[in-house]
Amino acid sequence: MGRRTPAPERPLTRIRARFPLAAYALITSVLALVYLHLASLSLVARGGGLPSAVHGIEAPAHSLLVVLIDEHGAVDINGKPCPRGDLAAEFKRHVSGENAPTVILRAAKGLKYKRVLDILDAAHRGGLSDIRVEVESP
Repeated sequence: MGRRTPAPERPLTRIRARFPLAAYALITSVLALVYLHLASLSLVARGGGLPSAVHGIEAPAHSLLVVLIDEHGAVDINGKPCPRGDLAAEFKRHVSGENAPTVILRAAKGLKYKRVLDILDAAHRGGLSDIRVEVESP
């Protein structure tokens, strides 16, 4: 019997590039960072993102309404004391057309939840829907 001739070698089967695991991790991390950066730029371009008060930047006065409730239940709206009367009417004064402000509701530690719920209800009746509640940590 005759000698068997070997099959011609294919050049790609001989080249076996091996990348270390660290290279894969680095490439994946860089791609993730690029994606997150581009996504944040897109959010900012569309006017989205966190409210400026969260970033520590002053928001325009008409777009932010800070409601403080002390431990006795007294209410201040943007630093001005508010009478205990009809809070819904007071909140309606701050709504102009379709531009309702964002409300930051800050309640003192030890305040009864019922008082906070009453003020939230008054804000809803006053036409405010974007309400964020902050409570002092214990």
